Amino acid sequence: MGRIIDFIEHLSEQANNQKKVRIAEACKTGDAMAMYEMAYMMRSQCNPEEIELLERYEDEPSQENAEKLSTRKNLSLMAKSYMMWVVRAALYGSADAAELIEKCSLYKKLAYIPYDMLTGKSKDYISIWKSTVLYEIGFIDVPQEYEECHLSYDADKRIYDLNYLSDYEPPDEYGFGAEWEYDDIYFDEFFCRLSEKP
Repeated sequence: MGRIIDFIEHLSEQANNQKKVRIAEACKTGDAMAMYEMAYMMRSQCNPEEIELLERYEDEPSQENAEKLSTRKNLSLMAKSYMMWVVRAALYGSADAAELIEKCSLYKKLAYIPYDMLTGKSKDYISIWKSTVLYEIGFIDVPQEYEECHLSYDADKRIYDLNYLSDYEPPDEYGFGAEWEYDDIYFDEFFCRLSEKP
């Protein structure tokens, strides 16, 4: 019986991954409706408590509900990704997403990639321990094997720069001489990988 349940779970996971890739491919074309669909795919992966907090805030975006959401410890990657995809969908033309962001402006701040970074209002970057995270949240052109990453956005060129640790030489026996080398991968505004530096 256990094998059958494992097999069914495997098939379900495989179907979800195929759906995610299909939606992600549409997102790479700038399809705002696909971005909004991706948001809800991320939301479906939140834990029940987070879903309840999101629903409460969206139903009644009061100061009290906003504080409950913003002060929640360890808001999950999926919750922050949901917010990010709603913001992206709004920026690229989804009326439903724009209406939600208008009502629930906190999402701009709590999004995994914050609104100010997505729009170029901030030159900040986000630190990511493993590039796998970006793949998991729907950016399927991002290679999964890199560590110690920084993601920045040049709004003028509409280019994302994923800076990652490409090589590390440990210190010598006396603790001196450690060297870190970093490299970059560039993506357009829809996270399509670019073949060369822009």
